[in-house]
Amino acid sequence: MPTLVIRGDSDKLGSLEDNQRLVDELGSNVKRYVEIEQAGHMIQYETNNTKFYQAIVEFLEEK
Repeated sequence: MPTLVIRGDSDKLGSLEDNQRLVDELGSNVKRYVEIEQAGHMIQYETNNTKFYQAIVEFLEEK
């Protein structure tokens, strides 16, 4: 199953290490990790959310 993991670099709930471990342990051969600068845990609601949605579109267009 293709999987995209997105994290804001200012996220206090999900650490970089936790997210990297999640990606490493995914069973999928198609996976990507994206970190959004100046974003927190609720990226989709933040003013910087364009980069969040852009990452999703790019991931889906590759499939």
